[in-house]
Amino acid sequence: MKKFASIATISLLALTISACGNSNDKKGTNNSSSSSKVVNNSKVTMDHYQAIKLSSMMDNSGGDSEKTVKNILGKPSKISTSETNGKKMVTYTWDKLNTSFKAKNVNVGFNDGKAMTKSYANLNLNQMKPLDSSKVKSIKNGASYQDVINKLGTPSAESSAGSGNMAMTESIYLTSTKGDATGFTFMGGHVSQISTNKIK
Repeated sequence: MKKFASIATISLLALTISACGNSNDKKGTNNSSSSSKVVNNSKVTMDHYQAIKLSSMMDNSGGDSEKTVKNILGKPSKISTSETNGKKMVTYTWDKLNTSFKAKNVNVGFNDGKAMTKSYANLNLNQMKPLDSSKVKSIKNGASYQDVINKLGTPSAESSAGSGNMAMTESIYLTSTKGDATGFTFMGGHVSQISTNKIK
């Protein structure tokens, strides 16, 4: 059975979620000052998640600051740090999601104070509704991210890094109650790899 992702994508996922169970955990810090986007302590929605802008992996330009992300998502439940290839990554986690957002938690990873990665984790297997596998199989390499979303809906889990032509996203769709799933790797907004595995 194929693995979900290439080494590059696995590295992306590790950067985004490894800090969730690693060193230097601490409670969320104070919220930023108010703005029109402020969520405060309300539960995070998919719209809030999608509003987070990521920086370029080439020069770290663009991307939302930690303050802006907290203005959008509210106070994080946990802040963790990790180090990869000598670079420090700070990851914020939010686990109070709106019931309309079918996910377990949201993570945003920061490099030099700019959001570079973001992800949301899937619910427990018995809480997810599988897609018709024939719909998933209709997606081919080269399909755009928006085409996939239009045909399949919101992924069971997703992880993104970077922006522009170097942006990478891994979207995972559950296809059976036994945990069978399909992962789509997007580079620059188009499917570059399709893989299968099991969600536990």
